[in-house]
Order: sequence, then structure tokens, then C-alpha cells
Amino acid sequence: MPDNTVDTAAVPEIDPGLVTVGSPVEGGCVFTDLAGKAAAPTGAAQPLDDGFVSLGELSTNGFTQSTEVNTTEHQGWHGTTLLTDITDQKEKVKLELVEVDRLAVAQLRYGVGNVRPSADDPSTFEAIDVKGVPSHTVPLVIDELESNGWLRRTVYPKVKIDSVDDVPHQKGNLMVYGVSLTAIAAADGSTHHIYHAKPKGADAEPGTPEAGGEDATE
Repeated sequence: MPDNTVDTAAVPEIDPGLVTVGSPVEGGCVFTDLAGKAAAPTGAAQPLDDGFVSLGELSTNGFTQSTEVNTTEHQGWHGTTLLTDITDQKEKVKLELVEVDRLAVAQLRYGVGNVRPSADDPSTFEAIDVKGVPSHTVPLVIDELESNGWLRRTVYPKVKIDSVDDVPHQKGNLMVYGVSLTAIAAADGSTHHIYHAKPKGADAEPGTPEAGGEDATE
């Protein structure tokens, strides 16, 4: 087992440099591998395998992670709760994809086999055969740039769409594919990984640990 303990004696009790807002990196920030063959990255600064494709821009809502927990309460004869067990737990991620004409977005939403690529432009599609919510599982990688300049990467090795939002077609409103995905747990029980790294060549912010470009797993 790795030793994950560190000497925190030099870390300030309060450090504003460790506060961040959600913000995408420049360029593409959400990626998937629709063929499911690429190896998932294991670091925040690691280049993605060639199999990953961009899902383009998200809405201003970014993405939202949630945890659904179901419990069973065991009560005594007097009606008081004596014990609470967690019986089921799901990790989910919600995205609102705004580049609805992007081929990869259409294939994620409707299934690869149901989307015919355009012969004139490989970035978009010619036709979609709508057959409900696809059953495929795919990896998902989301890259963020923290307020202190560090990279934050969230990696879901396997997710599956469990619900989709209504698609607005109103005048003046963006068409958006809102999708909720459930993470599929690995053999060790993990559902996703969060990696954290300082970009190479960047100066450390006051109070932040020195990473020297190496990745740290959260």
C-alpha cells in the first residue's frame, strides 16, 4: 500500500490559494472514446490517447457531479433508529452539450450506429436514426483550469447515459443535449478518478504544494 501521508506542519491553517472556481481549460475540455479502446489517462497533464475525441463546448452550467445514496434504517421496538445501512450508491455526472451538430456529440447522444457521418464534412452528420437512449458505455475525461493555475482532470473510465433532458427548439434559445450519465464501478469499487497537477514551468502559488509538473491523485 502506498504511503499517502504528508508533513502538513508547514501548510497554513487558512490559504485562499487553495480555493478555486470551476473553469474549463483553453480549447477542448470534454473528451470521450466512442470505440471504447483507448486507455484512460492516469494523470492531469498526460496527453490523451488518439482514440479520444472532443465533445466541444458545454453550456455555462459546466458539469455537475452527484452521488445518490439509498439507505435502510433499522429501528428498535420503541421506534427509534438504531442503525443505518447504505444499501446502494451511484455516482453520476450531468453535462449540457451545446455543439449539437458535432458528430461525436450526436454519436454519444444517439449511439454510433445510429448516426451517419456527413460525406461533405467529417465533423458533422448527415442523418440520425433516433432509437431511444443508447446502451453503450464510454469513458469520459473533463479538464479544468483552477484559479491558482493548476490542472484538474476528472476521469470516468466507464459511464452510461441513464437519462436525457428535453431538447429546446424555441426561437432565440440554444439547442442543448442535456445528458445524465452513471459511472460504472471498476473491480476495485472506484467509479472515477480526480488528478491534479501544476503545469510544467509554472511558478507555484503561495501555500500550494510543489509538484514540479508531476501528477497527484485526489
